[in-house]
Order: sequence, then structure tokens, then C-alpha cells
Amino acid sequence: MTRRKVTAFRLSRQHLLRRAPRGSMMTVLADIAGAQAQIVSAAKMSLWARVEGLGLEEINAAIGASRTVARTACMRSTLHLVPSSKIAVFVRGTAKRAERDVRWLLNKGADPAEVDRVLSAVLDAFAQPLTRRELVDAVAAALGVEPTMSPPGVLGST
Repeated sequence: MTRRKVTAFRLSRQHLLRRAPRGSMMTVLADIAGAQAQIVSAAKMSLWARVEGLGLEEINAAIGASRTVARTACMRSTLHLVPSSKIAVFVRGTAKRAERDVRWLLNKGADPAEVDRVLSAVLDAFAQPLTRRELVDAVAAALGVEPTMSPPGVLGST
């Protein structure tokens, strides 16, 4: 195997050797394991470079109105655009981090029953696609508390 063949293979699998055909945005997002989206415009540009004829309107509609694309924290705790239909695959990789966080809470003296109650509320809220604001409101309502949001720029904020 030559370096040139390896490079060609990698570029091809990332849809950078030839752009994927129009209408294949979901396939491309799955193939590239999500588009890194800490800066949404960079993720949109990444998709545009990989999919023939992809327009900003189509990307915005997929993220917004149709919710076929989700922006979620997954690999390395960074935000990615991923196909909504495959979100469990991408987010599952963060399970060990979530387990570590729960252990930390319990080691700091959090009431196990309260931790379970909060986790149940969050998992129930994840039964449908929600924006951050909707997620906060749903969990707060389930717990009977006033919804609050983190300052802009902090994970969990709008």
C-alpha cells in the first residue's frame, strides 16, 4: 500500500475526492461521522464541499424545520451535525463520560434517588427531537422547577 493510495482512499471516504450526488447529505454526514459544528457555518461549508448542488437553504431546513439533522455534543464533547435518525449511534459514545459524571455526583453526596429522578426526566425528554430551550423546559417541567439556561457559550445554553 502506497502513501498515495492511502491518501486517495481517505479523501474518497470523506467525499473530498469527488463530491457526493445531490440529495445525499444524510449519507455524507453518516459517512464522515458528523460534521464538526462548534462553528455552524464551518459545518455548512464542510457539507457544501462534499455534496454536489447542496444549498444553504437545504442545510438550514434540515437543521430547522424538518429536524433531519441534529446539532449535538458527541465525539470529544464537541458539537457536530449528525443525521437525526442516527443520533443514538453518535451520542452513545459519550455514555462513559455521562457515567463518570453520575459517579462524581454520587461521590460528592448527591442523593441517588434525586439523581435517578433527574436522569429519568432527561431521558424522557429525549424521546423526541428538541432544541436546547425545549429540552430545558421539558426537564424543568418534569422536575417541577423553574427553567434556567446557562450563559451563552456554555454547553446547554441557547
